[in-house]
Amino acid sequence: VDRKETLLFYADKALYRAKGSGRNRVYLYRSLIQEYSDQIPEVRFKSEKVQEFRQRLFDISEMAKRAYIEATKALINALEAKDVHTMGHASRVGGLSATLAREMGLSDDDVRIIEHAGLLHDIGKICIPDEILLKPGAYTESEYEQMKEHAILGYQIVKPVKFLAEEAVIILHHHERYDGKGYPHGLRGKEIPLGARIVSVLDAYDTMRTAGGRYKRTLNCEEAVRELIDYAGTQFDPEAVLHFVKLLLKEGDLSQDAYDREKLSRSVKQLAA
Repeated sequence: VDRKETLLFYADKALYRAKGSGRNRVYLYRSLIQEYSDQIPEVRFKSEKVQEFRQRLFDISEMAKRAYIEATKALINALEAKDVHTMGHASRVGGLSATLAREMGLSDDDVRIIEHAGLLHDIGKICIPDEILLKPGAYTESEYEQMKEHAILGYQIVKPVKFLAEEAVIILHHHERYDGKGYPHGLRGKEIPLGARIVSVLDAYDTMRTAGGRYKRTLNCEEAVRELIDYAGTQFDPEAVLHFVKLLLKEGDLSQDAYDREKLSRSVKQLAA
């Protein structure tokens, strides 16, 4: 008997058979199997059928996930439409994060999670007042503290959606710094989820490339890469920066002599030490 329902059925029948036959009697469920077998039809599935049902459930879950993300895109687009400099930022960060995660050898499942997190990383800004969100100049200390809340707010928005639980954690930590001076929890180094370290690099890169607003000027690819390298090991994970540089070189967006290879190499070696 390999099903608990079947075992309970026979145990119950054996109990009542023992009671009905007088005191101090024992009946084994095995002695009743033949008698009651026609009442307990054994349902057996081929392994292919089980796999088929599992795949159907997975597909349904993925459809629900995609539907939620597509609906959330509308909110993100409405948020970005308020500021011409942020239009398309979320989609670009999501796409670049997925490409970098794949470059770093992560599994397809992890790539999808990181892509979704990159797309949703700023969803918490929906709760930030427009007078702060759209301010053209530098933030006051109070305004900056309010802006920092968007990571926690984004986590609180996404966390209740069970199939986005891993994305929620990445959203929460995408502003942590490698040296432990980030927010909201001051995590350091490998304490920061890898997905958050990846999104952090691409969030900063795309912001530098499409700056405007409170930033002095928009940086070209080479200048943005130099900034990433300058802050590798302090703000950014050096390994993520290294793989991103390799990706840009591979795609022809960056030339070999356009960045300080020795500086980046030292940051990565310090990471390994």
